[in-house]
Amino acid sequence: MDTNRRRFFKRASFVAAATAAAPFVARSSGSDKAEAGQKPSRIIHIVSDGMSAGTLSCADQLSLITRGRGLTWMALCRREDARMGWMETRSLNSLVTDSAAAASSWGSGVRVNNGVINQTSKGVALKTLYELFGQAGWKRGLVTTAELTHATPAGFATAVSKRGMGTAIAKQYLERRIEVLLGGGGRHFEKDYRLDKRDLLAEFGSAGYRVMRTQSELSVASTGMPWLGVFTPGHLPYALDHVADAKLRADVPTLASMTAAALRRLGGEERFILQVEGARIDHACHNNDAAAALQDQIALDEAIDVCIQYQQQYPETLVVMTTDHGNANLGLNGVGDSYSDSTKALKRVADVKSSFAALYKPLKRRPAVDAPEVEKDDEEEKKKEAAKSNEQKDREAIQRKKDEENVATPTEIIELVRAATGYRMPYRKAEVLRMHFSNAGESLHDMRKADVCALGDVMANHLGIGFVGTVHTSDHVPVLALGPGAGKFAGFLKNTDIFHAYTSLAGIDFRNPEEPLVAAGPEAHQVERISEYLLA
Repeated sequence: MDTNRRRFFKRASFVAAATAAAPFVARSSGSDKAEAGQKPSRIIHIVSDGMSAGTLSCADQLSLITRGRGLTWMALCRREDARMGWMETRSLNSLVTDSAAAASSWGSGVRVNNGVINQTSKGVALKTLYELFGQAGWKRGLVTTAELTHATPAGFATAVSKRGMGTAIAKQYLERRIEVLLGGGGRHFEKDYRLDKRDLLAEFGSAGYRVMRTQSELSVASTGMPWLGVFTPGHLPYALDHVADAKLRADVPTLASMTAAALRRLGGEERFILQVEGARIDHACHNNDAAAALQDQIALDEAIDVCIQYQQQYPETLVVMTTDHGNANLGLNGVGDSYSDSTKALKRVADVKSSFAALYKPLKRRPAVDAPEVEKDDEEEKKKEAAKSNEQKDREAIQRKKDEENVATPTEIIELVRAATGYRMPYRKAEVLRMHFSNAGESLHDMRKADVCALGDVMANHLGIGFVGTVHTSDHVPVLALGPGAGKFAGFLKNTDIFHAYTSLAGIDFRNPEEPLVAAGPEAHQVERISEYLLA
């Protein structure tokens, strides 16, 4: 390891230093030294999952309020060596993609149906980006705030027929020996959850991996072996909830910390490719939770600071930042006469203390549980449902009705929301909100009958931020690249172009078979279980 690299990784306060130094990124960096046509030996692919343009805009504006500077992402756009583009995000069978099909476009270079990861419509597995890079001698890493087996990280390395096959994805990570795996989703590796009862944590350990469950273990992990770090049973906490909980702060690393650790581990390699995903931005937008989405976007920006400082020292590093799709189109509205209260409304985001996920449990009077304790087999579940007697179904329907009615009273709702957000809503709004939490709410737009929409609408009165729905959108999205090869990411791109740019820069000549776009393909498996994002 050379002297500069030792100096870079020796700093105990690496993440803090990167963040504090961030304003200088608007100037030309060491990456200017990369000559035209030079190819990178290090690639960092940064994903703000579900980031609509309004999310980036509002996070930049909020960052200026809370951190005294805008987002590093936006500062980088001003650099002379930055290359910017726009990317269309559609899947094989829809103008609106899910994260599985979106990640597969990057991971295989072809479009697949929503709900599928790197398989054709006939079920043929495609060769993935990380398989190809591994065969070419590159080391590979995946860092995420979601479960490691979630669609976006899985899309770079695995092929399954349904995105929900988390235990199968975990097994493929081991089979393909991905060198660095850091995130949530420990349950998919644990024998008590898995239907096959395999203890993948033990198997990873036997295969030579350093297996980590806490931040302290990550901070001292040896760089001489591959890593598996799973720090929560499900997704990592929203940044809002992480900051508010001393135990989470002690045990669960931030995205910036995981990114710094991954670069420490991979930095000694001759060539590597690393995906860094801020996943819970997408989850918060599904929940219409503006504060959680914006704070997670800022948390991702701190990870970007880490990557840019790394690139400053190693100009052979290509950094690409983008999103896989828009989600719910978060936006700050004009508030007050002449919109004079909009700034004041956005400032209130800084006073919000918890995510909707944390607030949802007492509002619905539900126990705090992370996730199902045992993996479910879809076909087996269908058989069990079909075998139920009418009497059993009636009993379950009665219990569901009781659960729906057992929600917080309007007075309790007012106080719970005030304590979490600083907003004291009128009693009438609390009554309407209670109807939505009891599944009795109405909306002219069917999608907006959801209780999270009602909660988001209530908070829009306080924060000035609204959403168009609870699902992904067809928006074209921004791409920003810096470093050798950045020119390949300028202009208007297809999402599949990302795969071909990376393979070309790595000197890999390979194309997966493509299928023609279809207006309506076969019915997709459930694309995304949005309700899981209210678990934590």
